[in-house]
Amino acid sequence: MDMTKNQHTDGLSYKRMDLHVHTPASTDFIDKTVTPEQIVQTAIENGLEAIAITDHNSGEWIDSIVTAAKNTALVIFPGVEITCSGGRGGIHVIAIFDTGCKKEHVDYLLSNLGVKPEDRGRLDKVIDKSVLDVAKEIRKAGGLAVLAHANSTNGVLSEIQGQERIGIITSKLVDAVEATDTEDAAKQAQKKRTMDFLDGSNNDYKNTVLAVYQASDNPDADGDDRNGHGLYGIGKRSTYFKVDEISQEALRQCFTDPKVRLRLSDHQYEYPRITSIDIEGGYFDKKGATFHEGLNSILGGKGAGKSLLIELLRFGLNQASSVDTISIDHQTKLQKRLENYGRVTISLTTPNGIKRTLTRTFKPSENSPFETAEMSSQADNFPVLFLSQNEIINIAEKEKAQLAFIDQFFNFKHHQLVIADLEQQLSEHDAKLADCIRALKEVGEVKVLADSVSKDLIDLDKKLQAPIFDELKNQEAKKQYLERQREELESLAETAEGVLRLDLMSFSDIKQLSEEIQEDPLVKRLADIEKQAKGDIKTHITDIQQAIADGLKQIAAEQLSFQPHYTVAKEKYDEHVRQSGGDGKVLAEKRAQKAKELQDLRGRHQRLALKSGITKEVAEQRKVVLDKLKEAYDLYAKERQSKVKIIEKSSAGRLSLDINIADNKDEFTKRLTELKKGSYLKDFEIEQISSNIDPYTLINLVLYYVIRGDEDYIQQIADTVKLDPERVKILVEFLVNNFEHEELLELQYKAMPEDRPYIAYNVANDPQRTDFRPLSELSTGQKCTAMLIIALSDGNQPIVIDQPEDSLDIKSVWQDMCKKLRKGKETRQFIFTTHNSSLAVASDTDKYIIVEGGSSTGDFVMAGAMDQPSINDEVIKYLEGDLDAYNLKSEKYNIKRKLNRD
Repeated sequence: MDMTKNQHTDGLSYKRMDLHVHTPASTDFIDKTVTPEQIVQTAIENGLEAIAITDHNSGEWIDSIVTAAKNTALVIFPGVEITCSGGRGGIHVIAIFDTGCKKEHVDYLLSNLGVKPEDRGRLDKVIDKSVLDVAKEIRKAGGLAVLAHANSTNGVLSEIQGQERIGIITSKLVDAVEATDTEDAAKQAQKKRTMDFLDGSNNDYKNTVLAVYQASDNPDADGDDRNGHGLYGIGKRSTYFKVDEISQEALRQCFTDPKVRLRLSDHQYEYPRITSIDIEGGYFDKKGATFHEGLNSILGGKGAGKSLLIELLRFGLNQASSVDTISIDHQTKLQKRLENYGRVTISLTTPNGIKRTLTRTFKPSENSPFETAEMSSQADNFPVLFLSQNEIINIAEKEKAQLAFIDQFFNFKHHQLVIADLEQQLSEHDAKLADCIRALKEVGEVKVLADSVSKDLIDLDKKLQAPIFDELKNQEAKKQYLERQREELESLAETAEGVLRLDLMSFSDIKQLSEEIQEDPLVKRLADIEKQAKGDIKTHITDIQQAIADGLKQIAAEQLSFQPHYTVAKEKYDEHVRQSGGDGKVLAEKRAQKAKELQDLRGRHQRLALKSGITKEVAEQRKVVLDKLKEAYDLYAKERQSKVKIIEKSSAGRLSLDINIADNKDEFTKRLTELKKGSYLKDFEIEQISSNIDPYTLINLVLYYVIRGDEDYIQQIADTVKLDPERVKILVEFLVNNFEHEELLELQYKAMPEDRPYIAYNVANDPQRTDFRPLSELSTGQKCTAMLIIALSDGNQPIVIDQPEDSLDIKSVWQDMCKKLRKGKETRQFIFTTHNSSLAVASDTDKYIIVEGGSSTGDFVMAGAMDQPSINDEVIKYLEGDLDAYNLKSEKYNIKRKLNRD
């Protein structure tokens, strides 16, 4: 079927066909009462979507079968099985015509071959022409020539030997081979099936690749001893052909590229994929496109909107690039081509096979919201890899970006969640430990102040000596004691609450283990013990909290009872001061101030003492969490290490990969460099520090210096990093005086040494040699090739790339991309924009999407596979220039001679 603009098909899919079916037009068809309707119905009931009517030397029943199938979904290929000279009893060759052909086309061929009307339908009528002569006539008549049941009776491989057989197999006149041994397990194990001989690996056949499929030849009964044809056998053997709409051209495409177009079963894989996109507003207003679950190639002229489509997909799935320049370009395209309040709706299928629809509105002032919070979460959790134009180049240049790139191909979410949770816990511990450290530093200073004020108060008391004053002092002492008791209980209450918040972090966290280990009986028993212990301790802490609350109530009652006594003593004293007047009044006021100051200082000292007293405990609790974080990072790194070997294996010798655990201190250097600004230290000194000491040890020594004021800690740092102690002290003093303790503590885990990816690419042209070179020694094109090999490695998330062939040489496109795509597109979705014919055509694109547009509007004008003539024409136009350009190149290459075309 030809297509015009704005017509779309779904692209390639597997259709079950039986391309060797006989009717009563063959004299050896057993039941002559069978009708065309019965043949059609039997084919449909047996799950066939197309059949070829191939009677012996006859096309008599073709028109009636076509008529019977007219109102069904079954497609009929007119054909004929011809017996030509050769072997012991003749060789069978099948001719298959296009679906629009009729009986007259078969009659025309038979007449040209000299088959008389009276010989039509006869199995034993042997035409006095060779296999190749018959194949040539089939070609001239517009048919496809197939060697029927080539490995069995009346088959070329069974009946013909030597150079004659080699000549037939290697001839370009033969389009395909039908075989009956495709499912023979014993032959398969020994690689002796017909398809094994004709897969391009056999030197005897000049490494010829011929399409091999199986068909029924519909026997009348089960078993190999066939006495004739009948309804029973229709569809008993069949093949799945990957086509768009069923046609002779679709078959020709399958025969041209059988490795990706033919298979014996229709196994369906479940994997995540993008189904469609619909756009409202901007350049593609009210336009949309649907995507194939395999390989999609987006074609169009310059400025048509191909790259914009990729950016709209990125936007709809909230997958903006982490590369700043790419992200800015992404936003610019959206602003100009989607515009404010433009909407993108994406339909997708999750890894679990659940269908989702996500709608997002471009509104930068509100962070471009999804319709619902659930949609936002679904977009964030949808596994997909996007690469905008030239983005792969940016990734190839930065190790951190390479590591994040590798992580996208594996499910490391459980590690990431554990790490995020532990970092959150550490942030809470940081605040508490920082308070304790500040308390440690302040508690001595406050005691000195309190002692000084106490001495002043004693001196004033001597000057104000009087019985009524002694009474007031006694009451004040009681009042202060009550206050201290209340503050102590309140501090205990805070400590108990802190223990509950810590959630007993000295216990191990089962979430850090893999899912498989979590299910181990021993691990489950230990988890139960942990749960029980935590429950028991929490119960006791709750009891303690209740006891503290009861104590505070009792103290409050005592304070309420005591307050009148204090008030009476205070009023008597105040009256005494008023009556005494002069210096007595001044001294009394001064004493009252000092008494209040002393009370405040003692209360502050008590609080600081309590807080500083638990510094060691809080530090130990924090260290437990920090150690867990280190373990979590280590587990993450080791799994990374094992996973990259999967990528290495799938690269088929093109890459050498590894993870150097905790080898990258760039983040530590970067953060320390930012913190030291204004300290007058040199960058090389910071690099020397970060190279020779880890952040955990450095910050510990800095904080010990803060707490104890002992310069031995400065010396320890200097000895470790091999710098002058005075230079180290400058840095330490600067950090201590300019940053909160929380910021310094955070450095211990936010600047941990990171994993460093090792990526080496085999630059040897000889497949038998290896010459692996690390990325740092490669050209830009080689770096990009290495990263794209990783992108196309085993996995199942969709890959969406804008012009993946950029920066690659044409050999790498075939070797490192096309070969991967041809295999990978059966279990993974790819969406590419491209100008490269090897990438699109040689990879066997499942669906082409043709984009056309002008300065202000664009459209997805056509979609489908190359089986469609109109799509075929568009592919030639956009990937080859035009037919004249392609023909001129072909002539200059002398392709026909090099391929030994007839």
